[in-house]
Amino acid sequence: MELKKRVITGACLTAVGALITAFSYIPAVIKSACLVLCLAGQYELLKASGKYEPWQFALAAVFSAAFMLMPMKNYFLLCAATYVIFLFVFSWIMKKITVYYVTSVVQVLPFLIMLPIFFRSLYELRAFDFGVVYLILAVTECAVCDIAAYFTGKAMGKHHFAPHVSPHKTVEGSIGGAAFAVAALLCASFFARPAVHTNYAVF
Repeated sequence: MELKKRVITGACLTAVGALITAFSYIPAVIKSACLVLCLAGQYELLKASGKYEPWQFALAAVFSAAFMLMPMKNYFLLCAATYVIFLFVFSWIMKKITVYYVTSVVQVLPFLIMLPIFFRSLYELRAFDFGVVYLILAVTECAVCDIAAYFTGKAMGKHHFAPHVSPHKTVEGSIGGAAFAVAALLCASFFARPAVHTNYAVF
């Protein structure tokens, strides 16, 4: 039942993603889509805290809209630095507490901040020459990571790290998902290279 639900959800998201990608050459479309997805993720995180207040979501929405739409130089340097810091901080926290329980909005605050950074990355990638190739690679990598994490967790998952947020998430599944995603991205990048060097107008 769970797998069937995931397949249906994945198919719907793929259809929406394909539609957005098809019209991503229009800046307003890709930026609006990324902002809506970001806000949806933030809403789910706030709900998971168990102490959600409407003003908190409004504040997160204002911050996300301002961050995602304001002009910014050297964005990817900021993005890379933020991800590295986040990874080390989260790893240190997980080592200390072993299991991550969400009991307040403060505990999901880092994730609320990371979401607009991630979704802005998508339309920043689209702005490059041949940006649609990079956009497809980024979205595909996320899908591969999720699928690989699910099956790796099913086969080998023993250590749950966020049971309050997602009862089935495991450390083993996360590692497997990340490993498969990196491998898939490297393979896809190799095969996509000829397309990037071909002057298609749509790119």
